Amino acid sequence: MTNRNFEPIMDAVKDHFFTSESLNRVAAFADAGVQREGWFNGELVYLLSKMKERDKTIKSAFEYHTGDGKKCDLWLELAAATAVIEIKAAALFWRGGTVGLGRWATDCAQEVQKFLTIPATSHYILLFAYRAPRETDWQTLAHETARLGASVTISRVDTSSPGRELAIGWLHASTQA
Repeated sequence: MTNRNFEPIMDAVKDHFFTSESLNRVAAFADAGVQREGWFNGELVYLLSKMKERDKTIKSAFEYHTGDGKKCDLWLELAAATAVIEIKAAALFWRGGTVGLGRWATDCAQEVQKFLTIPATSHYILLFAYRAPRETDWQTLAHETARLGASVTISRVDTSSPGRELAIGWLHASTQA
């Protein structure tokens, strides 16, 4: 389930990362066999700063601390709705081979259990997967995460083409396991 208030953010993320320059960088990360979550975070900081210049109603905080010892990667407020977002980079290679997206289920389940305690309208894992996995891998990830006790549904997956360098998944988390 997607909170419609955040669709403009989701669209902007897709548009920002699916440029030829960004996709060339992601392909270089994959070719070099490196995981670069920091680069994705940095690009999101830049993107949201530009969006906030145009739309003063958007509020955001990276590495957001709630004051009671809890934190998340990104807190957003837009149109009276709030979202807690954990950002993950899933490099789908391992020691010269490739791995499925389900490999990240344990990490996703742990994140969901942590960030659901932070009050918000919606809770998402924003997952940057590169090279883009098969479409069925997203359902496998959701199923494996649920098996570990954390309920996620696939809100949206955007896949680059033609090279399938990157897929961006928005996983909506809920308390119902």
